[in-house]
Amino acid sequence: MKPTPHTRTVHANCRAYLCSICEGGLFLCSVCGLAEASLTTDCPGTRVPSQRVGEILHGRLDYAGGAWFDLDPAGKAAARERLAKVRAGIVVRLRVA
Repeated sequence: MKPTPHTRTVHANCRAYLCSICEGGLFLCSVCGLAEASLTTDCPGTRVPSQRVGEILHGRLDYAGGAWFDLDPAGKAAARERLAKVRAGIVVRLRVA
């Protein structure tokens, strides 16, 4: 599956004083709502619920190749292997609660 890049939010004619996006350079995806440290490998294409954002920030969850990946500390090597398979076109889905 082809990776879907995140889409940078751009304010047209922004006049806000010290806007974090325009003046601060904050990267905010206009599609999924993720920003900076919470960005996943690929954009999921829909808004990400706050519970998932917390899991992403804690390094327990990632989205790549059209699937969510559980990146628990004990299984990071397995998660990297699954991601490599997804990138290679071998579809591997993982159940995420």
